[in-house]
Amino acid sequence: MLLASSMMLGCNPKEVLEPGLDYPAFVVIDGDTVKTRDDKLRIRQKFSNFESAPLFLVVGDTIIEYFEPVLPKPSSFPAPEKLKNNDDIDLKSKPVRMLALGQGILTGYRDGGLFNEGMKTSLPNLLANQMGIEFFQPDFEKYNYNGFNKRVLTDKNYTGGPVPKFKMVRNNTGILTVEQGRKALLAKSGKSRIDNFAISGDISTLNNTFSKRFSETFPGESNFLNILKSNKADFLILEEVYEINLASKVNVKTKEYVYVDLSGPSGFPRPNGTEGYSFKVSNPWYAPEMSRRIEFYIKAKEAGLFNKGVLINAPDIVDFPYLNWVNFSDVKNELKKYGSGNIYLLSDKNQSVVDWNNVKYVIPTSEIDSLLGKNVNINQKKGIDRKRPLSSRNFLTEMDINSNGIIARNQETQALAKEFNFALVDLFAIYKKIHAGTYVSVDGLKVLEKDFFSSDGVFPSAYGQAVIANETIKAINSQYGLNIEFINTRQFLYP
Repeated sequence: MLLASSMMLGCNPKEVLEPGLDYPAFVVIDGDTVKTRDDKLRIRQKFSNFESAPLFLVVGDTIIEYFEPVLPKPSSFPAPEKLKNNDDIDLKSKPVRMLALGQGILTGYRDGGLFNEGMKTSLPNLLANQMGIEFFQPDFEKYNYNGFNKRVLTDKNYTGGPVPKFKMVRNNTGILTVEQGRKALLAKSGKSRIDNFAISGDISTLNNTFSKRFSETFPGESNFLNILKSNKADFLILEEVYEINLASKVNVKTKEYVYVDLSGPSGFPRPNGTEGYSFKVSNPWYAPEMSRRIEFYIKAKEAGLFNKGVLINAPDIVDFPYLNWVNFSDVKNELKKYGSGNIYLLSDKNQSVVDWNNVKYVIPTSEIDSLLGKNVNINQKKGIDRKRPLSSRNFLTEMDINSNGIIARNQETQALAKEFNFALVDLFAIYKKIHAGTYVSVDGLKVLEKDFFSSDGVFPSAYGQAVIANETIKAINSQYGLNIEFINTRQFLYP
């Protein structure tokens, strides 16, 4: 089933310096001179542990210059004592500490990758800046500032198809080497303290899995509960901790948890917070079903790890520009040109035919781009007859999207926020309004999709992060009586 985590873009054309052109031999970062290093040999292949299927059409590589983001300077900071947990001896009399746990948006992932510029303009870092507290990111060393998987848009369109084309950034990456089996090893952050433990996300329905950056940084410590225990904090920012459609059952004989899919109208999630869940075995074999997220909240509460915080719910994947790059009607019209009334799929041994009524969205793959490409020879187009079938991965049905499941999950998120006295950011509603063109930011700007999302069409740009940060500030101020200053988002929209 679908787990949609929040993700998106912000590609500034002036950053792209095509190979062969002059580019700076050195850049200055935080006052230090950093050499521009060409990592072409390290990025020339797909990495088995970072991307299981291509999200984007990569048509080459390029070198880009680093631009240091300038964060806003608030005129004042809120009273930090309102967020302090003085009941915990490990936190009492220490500066306020904020911890980020969750997925995509919190990492600053955008433009297809994770890199220092994106991390610096991530929601939790912007929030910490406005609050005047220290927040340590797991960023790459300065000379590895482009991290991994960063891409930039290009106007090179050899197929003439509608899917955006990208070039892979090849300079100053955070990739150390590529081992046998195409497993890339990333450089660790090298910091003794880290406050952002979000992971880069998982969009399983789109056949793509991103690297869990922090399991690389902290081997064996990917469990959020253990992270909370060893990194106590006064304030938490949580975004969709754990996949809700997976639930745990305890096998009495082995004492092990078995995770099963509980999606569906009669399954979980339930809009009741932790109410009704139990670890007690109710029959000879299994305990009551319990989502992994609920398990996390129950155990964190029992361990006294919650003080104050903010919960961010999940957006609907249908509001991502990525799923609107190609219209299904265009695919149908293209097939009609060749006398085909159906799409032929390589989905099973019978090369089944797609039911037009079931398909809702088109995944912008290379096959789709070639089918619609005006420069592609008919003999290379797939889907127009049984001899050249398309892969079923190119399409999403209503069941794949499961918008009702996202709504139910967000009902549970709302219940959890109320139960634990956390502020709540309704990302679902915000994305709906942005997609409809009706959203106006806290600081008075009408937010357009092209500005809010990064080039990958899923994750927010730096401007999008600032917009969400302001919504987060509004929720925190309302919940806890603070006066955190809002961000002037114009500086990210017009740098």
